[in-house]
Amino acid sequence: MNAPFTSIYKVRSYESDLNNKVKISSIFDYMQESASLNAELLKFGYEDMQREGLFWVLSRANIVIHEYLSTWDEIIIETWPKSINSYFANRDFRFYNSEKVCIGAATTAWLMVNRQTLRPVKPENLLHDIHKYDIPPGIDEFPEKIPEPKSKTLSSEFNIGYKDIDINQHTNNARYIDYLQDCCVQKFSQNKQIESMQINFLYQTRIGDTIRLFVNEDEQHPYKSYIEAENQEKVKVFNSILNWK
Repeated sequence: MNAPFTSIYKVRSYESDLNNKVKISSIFDYMQESASLNAELLKFGYEDMQREGLFWVLSRANIVIHEYLSTWDEIIIETWPKSINSYFANRDFRFYNSEKVCIGAATTAWLMVNRQTLRPVKPENLLHDIHKYDIPPGIDEFPEKIPEPKSKTLSSEFNIGYKDIDINQHTNNARYIDYLQDCCVQKFSQNKQIESMQINFLYQTRIGDTIRLFVNEDEQHPYKSYIEAENQEKVKVFNSILNWK
């Protein structure tokens, strides 16, 4: 198989930020939608997983954006299953504008989780055809663990609401991107953009859970931000590294 799965989206006004550029959380929504459609086509989508007593969880993502599109622009998303790495099923993406110019790429690592035990299972049995893909990677490097800085500052605290929950009854991954964007309003107001970011999703949250966001801004590296979240039991929910331009 040498052809990636392709979807086309139009950037809506509510998917753009204060600078009229598509939010990176909206790009995560597009990625999630494209991945779901491709998985359905390949017979390991939501309904297929339901029958097996399983569901998909996005565990890690690394994304690079060369150009941010504006409201009503078209964004073309290509995606394909890349490889299996132990418990991780890896999926890559490439993003194009309407002129077919590549404007970014991403690599993601997903876990196949048992609905009863909530433990990951190895995906090899269900994804036996994944190695038939022969497509150059969107991003070569696997998203590894993110080192934690020594000091962090509390940025905000809030409760997970109805708007945050997805069909698996936990917080949708793109909403976590919304949360970390809320920590960066000053940078966005200065017309800065996220050039690249990695986020690792570490623990699920549900409606009513409390989230506390912590930020580390290194004065020696003003174009880099570390953001993490913990729940009411001080369990780390996600951590991330953002590189700005």
